[in-house]
Amino acid sequence: MAIRMPLLYDIFVIGGLLMIGIYHLIMCGMRKRDQPSLFVGLFALAVSMRTLFINGYLSKELLHFESWEWLTWLEYASEIFAFITLVFLMKSLYPREVHKLMLQLAVIVSACLLLFICITPTRIYTESMLLQTTLKAFFLLYFIIYVGIKAYLRKREGALIHLLTLILIGCALVNDTLYFLRMVETVELFSYSIVPFIMAQAIIVSHRYVRLSRRNDALVKELGAANMQLEDKVTERTRSLHEANKQRTKMLANIAHDLGTPLVGIQTYLQLMVKGKLSTDNQSMTGQLLDKTAYVKRLVDDLFELSKLESRDMVFKCERIEVRSWIEELYGKFEGDMNSEGISLKKDISGTVSVARAIYVRIDKFRMFQVLRNLMDNAVTFSKGISNVIELRGYIQPDASGLGYEFVLEVADFGKGLSHSEQTQVFNRFYTNRENNQSGSGLGLAIVQEIVEQHQGKVGVRSEPGAGSVFYIHLPAATE
Repeated sequence: MAIRMPLLYDIFVIGGLLMIGIYHLIMCGMRKRDQPSLFVGLFALAVSMRTLFINGYLSKELLHFESWEWLTWLEYASEIFAFITLVFLMKSLYPREVHKLMLQLAVIVSACLLLFICITPTRIYTESMLLQTTLKAFFLLYFIIYVGIKAYLRKREGALIHLLTLILIGCALVNDTLYFLRMVETVELFSYSIVPFIMAQAIIVSHRYVRLSRRNDALVKELGAANMQLEDKVTERTRSLHEANKQRTKMLANIAHDLGTPLVGIQTYLQLMVKGKLSTDNQSMTGQLLDKTAYVKRLVDDLFELSKLESRDMVFKCERIEVRSWIEELYGKFEGDMNSEGISLKKDISGTVSVARAIYVRIDKFRMFQVLRNLMDNAVTFSKGISNVIELRGYIQPDASGLGYEFVLEVADFGKGLSHSEQTQVFNRFYTNRENNQSGSGLGLAIVQEIVEQHQGKVGVRSEPGAGSVFYIHLPAATE
């Protein structure tokens, strides 16, 4: 039994490493870029063959080799091949830790050793085993100890397991060398040390597959969530496009209606003139024609201006304005016009003195005057017959962040006011209240909103039916 156990163990090691080597080579063939599997497979095959060549009985029975010289040469050659595949395995596992020069030297030494055993008699190269082992041990110390420790310190995957198993292999190689030189009374350990190394590879590969599987599961979940979000976005975008198309259709219908009504009137008057049923010197009809053409021109101009604002094609010439002087300037421009309409324009700038320092806004004065003109005209239109007072107010308040200021400009009237539903629609395109406003295009407040928003401000309205309306503008302000 004592004689048979080493033989059975060698058979087990040879067969097991042979199957493991073939398995890793197949895995490498399936995954072309998996270099560690290639070198593990070659290393397992080399060790398997070395074990076979060392066992003379198995070599004779399986390979029918009886020549001691041939078996010795194959043993040395397989050992050199195992050495170089181990070097390349470390390079493939830890490419950043292995120095390129050391890799080149290891390849050169391996090639020289192989050439040496090929051209010298068996007696010569076997007597130089100590020298060969010393050379290989030097490189193994670098690749196993130095590279292994560096990889472990850098927390490379599987570095600790590799380090422990490779140290075990290195110790086994040293022991076997001393054993064959009859310097120590032990047993051959190299074949035994390969088993934990191969097991370590299986553990590391399994860990990689588990980690990859988990990562794939996470990616599948993320992809599913992304698909759901994409579907929601597509649905929302489709809804937005549908709503935009409805708005566009409605806008075109409004444009057609607002342009069609005066054009039909103009056409009717012209047909009556052509048929001689209407005198060409009828001042009343001529005045109505002029009013209708002026309305069409105003509508076309407003549409053109609004399209330029929405497409950001309108150029603003902004300048830094002190708010108190600006309110005084606005009041001076509008006071005379209001008086001619029988309206008393009042101003309230007490809120601008709550800050000791001067407050500035950056605006295009012409465009902002256009905004105020529209708000003033609306205030006059919807105050007639109810109130003859309009207020222009200005004050400073903290902005939303609480770190700066904003300037608030208000136009307040005391007319009929707006219902809640009107307040939500008043800035929409083509929304008009025809009472006292037959000539309105329904685009004025839409233009106001675009101009103010392109000044980084906001516009809105506060109103109660029967209590008047306050249209307000908030603009970013600075003290210096």
